[in-house]
Amino acid sequence: MEIDQQQNFRSFSSDDLNAALLEVHARPSIELEPNSSLTLFTFQADDDTCMLLAQKLGSGHLTSAPRFITGKIGATDIKLEKHTEFFSCTIIDPKPLETSTRDRLTELLENDNYFVLSHVSVSLHKNIASMLKKVSLGQRPVGGKLRGGLEVRTTLKIDDDGCQSFHVFTNAINKHELGRRIQRLLEMETYRVLCLLGLETARKSSGELTLLEDQLDKIIVQVDEGEHSSESSKTMLERLSAISSSLNSLRASMRYRISASIAYYDLVIQRLHSLQEEKSGDTQTLTGFVRSRLDPAISTIQSVDRRQRELSSEISNALSLLRTRIDVELNQANKASLQAMSKSHSQQLRISKTVEGLSIVAISYYAVGLIAYMLKSLIAEGWLNISFSVASGISVPIVVIAVALYLVRLRRHWMIED
Repeated sequence: MEIDQQQNFRSFSSDDLNAALLEVHARPSIELEPNSSLTLFTFQADDDTCMLLAQKLGSGHLTSAPRFITGKIGATDIKLEKHTEFFSCTIIDPKPLETSTRDRLTELLENDNYFVLSHVSVSLHKNIASMLKKVSLGQRPVGGKLRGGLEVRTTLKIDDDGCQSFHVFTNAINKHELGRRIQRLLEMETYRVLCLLGLETARKSSGELTLLEDQLDKIIVQVDEGEHSSESSKTMLERLSAISSSLNSLRASMRYRISASIAYYDLVIQRLHSLQEEKSGDTQTLTGFVRSRLDPAISTIQSVDRRQRELSSEISNALSLLRTRIDVELNQANKASLQAMSKSHSQQLRISKTVEGLSIVAISYYAVGLIAYMLKSLIAEGWLNISFSVASGISVPIVVIAVALYLVRLRRHWMIED
């Protein structure tokens, strides 16, 4: 037991231990001043593309713990983080943004070798009136009071630049707590988008699942109808194997996306709970709005995942049933074959006995003929004082018995050798 534990301990490196210790600080909150603005990009790109920005911020180490870098470019604070399947870049400006943020990431990365997953801006306001003026006219805003005395409003719609805007009334709150609240808000929105990436995948696979389910139902009906020939059973087994292969391919293509969506959904719910949102007037809360759209989406994703697992189980059961049927058919065929072989063996045995009897007669006939020549010679020379007819008649039963005994002994000898 002690040896096993030592081997387990040796399986961890110092880098693993360092990453575990630093994980608690892997997502530090940002510090925000009232009346500032913030833009968050989440995107996919290769490590080399992000290393250029990391070097501008004063470090080239982004892949190792704690997997984030902060720095300044001019008056702008920038935070670059690496997540499991994406990067995030947070840009903090000391004043409200007056221009588009669409090209800011390209300016920082100095190329367009990336794919933006979400683009969110947060504007901080010192009074509610200023905040409400910024919400787009003609669109229904959602939001409420957050923990720490904050109020948030958003339409959760993207503008022409692909940006989704949040407007937050900061009230009297220190920059550390303000940063924590805004970070939770941004994480909620980021994980919400990533969660919904699995929805379209689930919808597309739903049609393929329906087709596979219909094919399986037809086969199950055929199996339950009654007796089938071995050829039809073989054909159904091939069809079931093809359905199983198609399902495995489908599950493999979307396994990660579905698992990721379910995990991101849990994170969204955690972030919404941490915001501790309360209703403000007649405006629908952000929590209620997000969950009213997100819960049906995750239910669809989970439903597809559940259908895949159930279909896989049904295919396994059908394969097992069909294999049992094929085994029974093979046993019946083997039984019929053995019965035919037994019948053939019996016939061969009877023929063999008949041939054996005829062989005794034939061999005895020729043996008596040979003995007759010998008897004629012996009688002619006077060595036997008996008539030829009597001597020939006496030799017949003796020869027949001798030949029969010899053949029986020979047959027994063959049986012992076999």
